[in-house]
Amino acid sequence: MSEKDQHQYKDRYMLRLPDGMRDRIKAAAAENGRSMNSEIVGTLLEAYPPVNEYVDKVTLATVTAMRIVEEDGMDPNSGEFAEVIGHVVAKFLADDAPPSAKFRTRDEYDE
Repeated sequence: MSEKDQHQYKDRYMLRLPDGMRDRIKAAAAENGRSMNSEIVGTLLEAYPPVNEYVDKVTLATVTAMRIVEEDGMDPNSGEFAEVIGHVVAKFLADDAPPSAKFRTRDEYDE
């Protein structure tokens, strides 16, 4: 196993398999030309695909932004509402950190 692989698979979990499953995994791994570990990880990745980090960030940013403007009492039908949501989401994604609960409107920046 390469050093890159060792870093990629830091988590270890001891697993008890039902009778006969080890042989089935070994046969599937041989058929697919990979190790038993790779066969197991590949099967698990099919069942539990990686979460799209960007989508998660956008979702979290949007929910956070909506909470901020809701706390500020903005009308959700106003153009300012959409502008603030867009600004907070963009800042959140750029900073990769949650925006503060106090958001200043465009007019407050000019003061």
